[in-house]
Amino acid sequence: MALTLPKVKFTLAQTTLFGQMTNTILVDGRAQQTIQMGETVDFEVPVGKHQIQLVLVARSIATLFIPVTRKSNVLELTAEAETQSAVLGEYDRVWGKFKLRLI
Repeated sequence: MALTLPKVKFTLAQTTLFGQMTNTILVDGRAQQTIQMGETVDFEVPVGKHQIQLVLVARSIATLFIPVTRKSNVLELTAEAETQSAVLGEYDRVWGKFKLRLI
């Protein structure tokens, strides 16, 4: 019987940011999936150690529609077969970026 790949449940907390936003989840530096504020997505990763990061690209009148990129901290994750990890991304207004943590 084949083992199933580990799953990651990624939740991006609802927050109010203005402008056109694109939030991309990176796994090991590669784009995995996009996500909206207040949304939860599930995806699979290979067994092993991974680095997860969220990249926000925002365009608004405040930036004259020039894209501004913000990156979260890098979250280290060890994925084992047939398990699910839960990640929460929360916006920190003091630092102006997202913080990722396991929940």
